[in-house]
Amino acid sequence: MSKFTSPTSRNKVWTRLAAWLGARAEAAGARLFTDDDARALQQGWQIAPIQHGLGRRYRDPRFDLWRACPACHGNGQWQGVPCRSCHATGRIMIAPATAPLRGGEGHGQDPLASAK
Repeated sequence: MSKFTSPTSRNKVWTRLAAWLGARAEAAGARLFTDDDARALQQGWQIAPIQHGLGRRYRDPRFDLWRACPACHGNGQWQGVPCRSCHATGRIMIAPATAPLRGGEGHGQDPLASAK
């Protein structure tokens, strides 16, 4: 008696099934996050699909413009006095010439200002 399926053909079936399910999950995620993705693109944010397309990670690239203050090493204090270089925030904005601005409105504003 002969076998109708070989181990390799069985693996092909599972691989194709997994690929098909993955494509369905990505399509569902694309439909689910259409409005959020459009809003993020309008603001110039980066979009990273996660969890096989069923989730999203959004990131504002303006955060790349902020660095720890070299004068106070990012803690806002220098010898017990509020740091004058960073105005005691612990971070400074690097020059836009070294890191191009991307994104929506609010260029040059502190993206962490609302968190203070």
